[in-house]
Amino acid sequence: MENISRKKILIVDNSSWNIYNFRLPLVKKLQLEGYEVIVASPIDEFIHYIHQVISIRHIPLEHLQPRSKNPFRDILLFSNLLLIYRQEKPDVILHFTIKPNLYGSLASRFLKIKSISVVTGLGYTFLHPKGLNRLIPLFYKIALKNIQRLIVYNPDDKNEFITKKILPAEKCLIIPGSGVNTNYFNALPKTEISQKFIFLFIGRLLYDKGLQ
Repeated sequence: MENISRKKILIVDNSSWNIYNFRLPLVKKLQLEGYEVIVASPIDEFIHYIHQVISIRHIPLEHLQPRSKNPFRDILLFSNLLLIYRQEKPDVILHFTIKPNLYGSLASRFLKIKSISVVTGLGYTFLHPKGLNRLIPLFYKIALKNIQRLIVYNPDDKNEFITKKILPAEKCLIIPGSGVNTNYFNALPKTEISQKFIFLFIGRLLYDKGLQ
C-alpha cells in the first residue's frame, strides 16, 4: 500500500501558557482533520498541555523571551527558528504573538515556507510609538511581505496594517476572536437580582484598556 504522508502544520507561540489556554481546541481540530501538528514555544509550568493531546510534539524555544529587548537574544531566536523550520519542513506555519510573527515570518520567508500570522491585538508597541517601537511597523512590513494571510480580530487592527501599508487589504482576514469553549465555560443558573451595583470587566487590568 502506498504510504501517504500527512500535511504538517507547525504552530509557534510565545508561551506554553498561551497554547494551553487558547490554542488546544485548534490543535485538536487540525488533528481531527488529518494534519500532523507540531508546537514550538518556551517551556513553562503549563507544558503539561502535551499530555492532553494525542500525538502532539513540542519543540522548546529557549531563546524566546517576550519582553526582552536584547538584540543578541533575538538573533539567537531567529537562528533557532531557522534551524527548526529547516529540519521540520512544515507545509505551513501558524505564528502567534509579536516575536513569532516577526522573526518566525522572516525565517519562513527566507526558507520559502508558507506561513500565516495571527495578530490578536496590536499591543503596547503600536499604542506607544516611541524609541524603537517606531520601527515596528517597518519590521512588520519586511517580515510579513510573503505571508499567505494575516488574521486579525477586529477592523481597527486591519485598517492599521492597511493604512501603514504593511499589507494589502486582500491579505487581511478578520475573525471574531479565538473563541470560547461554551461546553466548558457555560453559564451559571440565574440567581436573584442583587441590590448591589455589579461591574464586570473582561480583560487585563491595564491603563491601555481604559483603567486608571
